[in-house]
Amino acid sequence: MVWEQDDIEEDGVDDDGVVPLALAMELCLLRPIQFQYRQVSDAALSLLINDLSLIGHLTALRRFLFTDHGNFADTLCRVLYDAPPLPSHLASQPTAAASSLVSPQLSEAMLREALTLCSLDTDKYAERLTLSVLPPGSAARSQEKGGGGGLLVDAELSYRVDWPLSLVLNRECMVKYQRMWGLMMSARRAVLSLTGLWSEMMQERELPQSVVYAIHALRHEMAHFTSIL
Repeated sequence: MVWEQDDIEEDGVDDDGVVPLALAMELCLLRPIQFQYRQVSDAALSLLINDLSLIGHLTALRRFLFTDHGNFADTLCRVLYDAPPLPSHLASQPTAAASSLVSPQLSEAMLREALTLCSLDTDKYAERLTLSVLPPGSAARSQEKGGGGGLLVDAELSYRVDWPLSLVLNRECMVKYQRMWGLMMSARRAVLSLTGLWSEMMQERELPQSVVYAIHALRHEMAHFTSIL
């Protein structure tokens, strides 16, 4: 950088031309560093926003992991938890045997099915999504007769971020997104279960009317609470 004579005179140089050390440090070191800092910051911001589409990635994270696209979240929840239950002869098998039922290909197929049903399969950011699912055996659970459980008891949706975008959307940040997704999907799963419970209650004829009414009132309150989360 080139400094004008007026800049030096305004900063208090004496008549003998002796420049104080503090002033020399500011003019020769601090100001050039600050100038370069602003230049690099502007270039980095332009790279992230214009070349790496940071805003687009943030919007995609909000759409998929913050369940901003409610139709996709509901559809994925149904694909995951409305899956057929495990056969009885496999329900009590160890984790290793049960985990072979949930292959990466099956997980990918479930994710693509949900994306296709919501017309999001052509979204350029959707290809960065990866669905990992865990079978009942991995959670030390077994399918009980009449339990109504699906194939999956746990799932994790991750979003691939490449370098240098990962300097902003780092691992710690993505873990927080995944935790929020897990919370939102748990709420949607509760709504799905309560909705299914209503149809089962309507078919129940043996319970007294007062008991059915009490169960219905409780179900309604729980459904309202989970739906507004």
